[in-house]
Amino acid sequence: MVAVILIDSNIWIFANIEEYPENSSARKLIINATKEQIAINAIILSEVFHKLSVLTNVEKAIKAIENIIDSDYVVYLPIEESTISKALYLTKKQLRINDAIIAQHAKDIRCKLLSDNAKDFNKIDGIKLLKFR
Repeated sequence: MVAVILIDSNIWIFANIEEYPENSSARKLIINATKEQIAINAIILSEVFHKLSVLTNVEKAIKAIENIIDSDYVVYLPIEESTISKALYLTKKQLRINDAIIAQHAKDIRCKLLSDNAKDFNKIDGIKLLKFR
């Protein structure tokens, strides 16, 4: 059985901005993750698009999202209504709603979550967190 890894938006952003000191490490982690099944969802895609459109421009952000979606190594997994309902309760742990949905989605699909946001995701019981740094 192939393991699934949900890659958080911050890793995708690092990998797409060459000037970031984290760029090389993020790119290597994504390449290494192709040995597993990489998962993506609408929240992560939305966050990546928004940040890249601000840091670069809309055209580059669109291209980056298309590259992620079109990759043979990335599978899009929709977020179920029940995941969002459970995520609302995670916000009581002082998580932003997007982070709560990402965390709950990782739990619901029983996958690892690769993120640079250990401070927030460590608040969630039962999450299989892979820390970027």
